[in-house]
Amino acid sequence: EVNTTVSVTAPGALVGTLSVNDTIVKDGDAMVFRYASSATDLNVTINTTEMQKLDNSTRADLRLPDGGVPPDSVADDGVYAATYTISTDNNQSDGPVQLRAIVNDSANNQFLPTVNLTIDNTRPNASLQINNNLAVTSSREVTLQVRFNDTFGVQKCRFSNEDRDFDEWESCTSTKAWRLSATDGLKTVVAQ
Repeated sequence: EVNTTVSVTAPGALVGTLSVNDTIVKDGDAMVFRYASSATDLNVTINTTEMQKLDNSTRADLRLPDGGVPPDSVADDGVYAATYTISTDNNQSDGPVQLRAIVNDSANNQFLPTVNLTIDNTRPNASLQINNNLAVTSSREVTLQVRFNDTFGVQKCRFSNEDRDFDEWESCTSTKAWRLSATDGLKTVVAQ
């Protein structure tokens, strides 16, 4: 006689999606990890070894609860969430990182979802010209020429005049129509 035991769970009970609100991060950034599933009462953890791929100064597991306490919006809805802030003491190198969570149910069934992030602590290189670098303009309406590069790409830019009252973040483009501040004189445009 031979026998064996297997635990049966509802199809797809552990299956879900691990995500993060920002996939390009730097030291000091706060991010929200979420695991979305149809199941409640799960244990969702990104262990210390995995977290050290992102921040080698961490010494604790990151547990994602489903208790309705921010950043988790609703208790027991199958969405598990936790905030993590990368330490400014971190010295992980820039580059891609894949983190794996461990999702367990009460029968100790496991699912190992992953999420990809990129550590990017290196500021991008950029240059900015007004009207192809002409020294004088008679119009406040100008064209900005923006050149930028970064190992992992530049996603968003914003601009201001010398008052540093920046407009909203937008996708970076190589040219941008711009209105200089009022009155004659030297004008400065700032890009971030």
